[in-house]
Parts: sequence; structure tokens; C-alpha cells
Amino acid sequence: MWRNRGTIIWLLVCLIVLLAAAFYLRSRAVETTPPADAGLINEEQAKEAPAPAPESPAPEQEPGTKPPDGTAPGKRADYYTEQRLERDRVRSQEMDTLREIVHNPNSDEGNRREAHTRLLFLSQQAAKEAEVEGLIKAKDFPDALVYLHEDSAHVLVKVPELTMQQAAQIGDIVATATGLSREKIIIDTRP
Repeated sequence: MWRNRGTIIWLLVCLIVLLAAAFYLRSRAVETTPPADAGLINEEQAKEAPAPAPESPAPEQEPGTKPPDGTAPGKRADYYTEQRLERDRVRSQEMDTLREIVHNPNSDEGNRREAHTRLLFLSQQAAKEAEVEGLIKAKDFPDALVYLHEDSAHVLVKVPELTMQQAAQIGDIVATATGLSREKIIIDTRP
């Protein structure tokens, strides 16, 4: 019975993480989609508008290769997006390793239990980070990154600087969602 309950909890956490990721990706797609009439101009505007300046050529690059920073040619990914993807990639690798231990019949029972516990912790941590990031963005901050550790949290907010009131607001959100004391929460800015 206990094993089934743990599996159900794990599956629910995974489902929550997937839904949070889908919601995030959907909201990012809506933000970057230009309005339907963004590129339309009338004839008078076309006559008055100066001819567009020629674009400077992009640096030479072999077809099918990516720039050194790993982004698609001609695009620079947002710092927050890059960091979120890197955090999720590293966590995914660790979770894959833990799943291999859990499902390996040659693994010691103690190691399997420990791997299962860690896997559940990582799933809950990912869901909590996504939840806190969403709550911070809901308070009209452009973006936020949350890194949860066992006894602390580090929050990066996409603003040039924070007022004491804004920092307190973010601290309250993180403390309420995680149960951490405010002394254990670090808040930094990165525009």
C-alpha cells in the first residue's frame, strides 16, 4: 500500500511540473507573438516612411551550426530562459540516474529507497520552484528564477533594483511557499 501511495504522489508531482512547464511555455509564446496588425501600414505611411537601412551582415557561419553560446543563429536567448533550461537539464540528468537506480533489479534495497526519496524530493523541489516563480511574476515582476536548496533559497528577479517593499513582498512569497525563514532567503536582481 505504501509503495502505491508513493508512486501516486510521485506521478501527481510530475503532472504538476508538466502542467507548470506547459503553462509557462504557453505564456511565453503569447508574450512573443506580435499583434495581427503589427506589420500592416497604409499607403500614406508607406510613402512617408524612409527606406529601411541595409542590415549589417551577420558574421560568417557554416550552415547548420550554432553560435558558441548555443542559441539559434541570429538569436540571443534571455538569461532567465537560459538559466531555467540549464537548471532543468541538470535536474533531469540527476533524475534519470536516480530512476535507473530505482528500476535496476541489481540495486540494493536501501539504495533504491534512498534514490526514490531523492527523486521525490527533486520532483517536489521543481514544482515548488515553478510555483514560486509564477507567484513572483504574478506580482508584476517581468521574470524571476528561484533556486531552492535544502535549507535556503536564492531568488533572482529581472529588475534593475528592488525597493525594500518589493524585497519584503518577494521574501513573503518565498517564505510562505517554502516554509523557510526570511534569513534563509537571498534576493538578487539582474535586469
